[in-house]
Amino acid sequence: MVNKIDPTILKTVNTFGASSKLIDCVVFANNFMQSRYLLEKLHKLSDVSEFPFINAFGVKLNFNEINKIAALNSVNYITSSLKVQTQVNFAKEVINLAPSNIKHNFSCVVIDTGVSLGIDVCIPRNKIIEFVDFVNNKNFPYDDNGHGTFVTNVLA
Repeated sequence: MVNKIDPTILKTVNTFGASSKLIDCVVFANNFMQSRYLLEKLHKLSDVSEFPFINAFGVKLNFNEINKIAALNSVNYITSSLKVQTQVNFAKEVINLAPSNIKHNFSCVVIDTGVSLGIDVCIPRNKIIEFVDFVNNKNFPYDDNGHGTFVTNVLA
């Protein structure tokens, strides 16, 4: 059961002795509908956020509830919900974006996981002005995660 619980949660409970404190969690399920039923009806949890695209739920749990829910066969893993921050304030300097670098009436910079070439960004013309790889230093557009492609296609 412990292997189904994120070590960050265990560390938080052990460090702060916060077994009764509510922790923002993401519960990953192998059976979405069954897990939803068990969380809401049997465990009487309210304020459950649904993330069906990743077969997960967002919920606040204390450590005892985490242990009980981790024991369910329909639950794969429980992790703490992390807060993320953007760092757009220095993005212009990182990519050296100056007004002279903008070649069209409207340009936008997407700093993300990359971009895979597809219909939305390439037809009727290639809309990618420049691709910079900060991780692997490749000189061609690619996306090894998919998130950057999604964001870029929405923008395109």
